[in-house]
Amino acid sequence: MQGVRHYHEVLRTYCSVSKEVAQFSGHWRPFVIFNMLASRFAYGKGPAYYWLFNFELKKHTEWDQYLTKVQMERMQLSTNPASALRLVDDKLRFYERCLNHGIATPRVLCAIEVTKDLYAPANVPVLRNPEELLKKLLEQGDGKLVLKSVTGSYGEHFLTLAINRGKIFDHRGNALTATSIMQHCRKAGANFLIQEHMRLHDAFKTILPGDALGTIRVVTLLRPGEDSIMPYSYAKIPVPGNLTDNFHHGESGNLIVGIDVADGTMMSAWGTTNTQGRGMAEIEVHPNTRRRFRGTPVPFWDRIVGVARQAAKAFDELVTVGWDIAVTDKGVTVIEGNCRYDIDVHQITLNRGLRSEIEAFYESARASSQVRP
Repeated sequence: MQGVRHYHEVLRTYCSVSKEVAQFSGHWRPFVIFNMLASRFAYGKGPAYYWLFNFELKKHTEWDQYLTKVQMERMQLSTNPASALRLVDDKLRFYERCLNHGIATPRVLCAIEVTKDLYAPANVPVLRNPEELLKKLLEQGDGKLVLKSVTGSYGEHFLTLAINRGKIFDHRGNALTATSIMQHCRKAGANFLIQEHMRLHDAFKTILPGDALGTIRVVTLLRPGEDSIMPYSYAKIPVPGNLTDNFHHGESGNLIVGIDVADGTMMSAWGTTNTQGRGMAEIEVHPNTRRRFRGTPVPFWDRIVGVARQAAKAFDELVTVGWDIAVTDKGVTVIEGNCRYDIDVHQITLNRGLRSEIEAFYESARASSQVRP
């Protein structure tokens, strides 16, 4: 019965996606379905990838160059030693390494223990009950804080906490208590940390409006004895009303814009063309600020590059990392590192598949560092 339900779901996906593609491209629907099946069986890329990468508008010879998430993760895990992954997967270990190497990163005020595997640096107090949490929050005075899972990704279980005159609120103004915050953490079944809320530098306001802290993803590939290679970069553009800058294949409503790493200028942005979050369209101007993307220099680009290289050197156990960097009113700040960074967004912003390029980069990095699968 479960197998039947699976096939029904697959059939519904092909039907719904083929209908959207046909409407978007103006092509005959049976022709679209035939192409989707060819993509799936010849190249291992099903309807989601077919629509995400606009295969309907590309030659068949281009399809194989697009990497899937599974293919990318396989290469990343063959390059980055498994023993070093926790340095960035665990946000508290990441915080400790940044502090030890003088890398600017948001200050962690405390950790909330839910499971017994919590690792906390010596300078991070560990809280275990609502009373301890309330005391720590009220010590901070009025202002905003950020609550996030120690090992979470994609903004999972993320909360913004606003403290005003001894009371706690979420980003919508709903009242919170220390007990409800602890319940939020326990329901997630994960350890959490609370860190300072970073304010975006004014130079980015016309590019990154809204409450979320938009970041710039910079990928580094480290080769011993050489400067790290920075092949790809893009900016995450959160729309007003969103808490995080995560893209989620466009389902979040946020935008992404590629950055030319040679000169730090922006390319066109990309986002979804419909409310279902499928199908990427090129966007020339910001929908809220009307600021043109293409050709706009990224402020402080040289400093962003320098910080990315500094981070790559500090975490040199990892051959390749995708760094999330923000320019705040306190300077260029590393928010997170990702050793299993998504390749989908880079392929969308560059509007081409990157399989051959990535394979060449990784093979060179593995040969230089003598890391083997």
